[in-house]
This record gives sequence, C-alpha cells and structure tokens, in this order.
Amino acid sequence: MEKVRFGIIGAGNMGSVHFRNFLTGKVENGVVTAIADLIPEKIERMKQMAEEKNLLLRESSSATELKAKEALASAPMSDNLYG
Repeated sequence: MEKVRFGIIGAGNMGSVHFRNFLTGKVENGVVTAIADLIPEKIERMKQMAEEKNLLLRESSSATELKAKEALASAPMSDNLYG
C-alpha cells in the first residue's frame, strides 16, 4: 500500500511532536514529505532529523506555497489555540 504524504506547517512545539510521531512510526501508512515554517532554523532542525531516517523533505517559508506545490493530505488547525 502506498503511504499517504503529509506536510507539516509550523515547526514549533506541536509541529515537532507530530513530526516525531511520523519518524517513530506512530502514524501507520503516513510519511512527512514537506515542511513549512517562517524560521529557517526550525526547518533545518527537522531536515536533520529526517536525514537520520533517510527521508527527504521539501521546504518552504510559506504554507500557501507548500500547499500549491505538493499533493498532500492535510488536517485543518485552529489559529486560536493559544489565544
């Protein structure tokens, strides 16, 4: 079965937790193929983690650009989680 490709938008606390769940196999039949964040250092940290698992991540500083370029499964997120 082909894995469902996911992109993570936001590489902060929650994005990092979700990313680790994919890397450790907690998400069956799913793989992260792309990451978007405004802070390049956060993207770089996730890319290094992916390289340790021999995964290649596409990167972007724009969620809109990421969604336009990639055919990804996605889930809606609330913008007011911390407000």
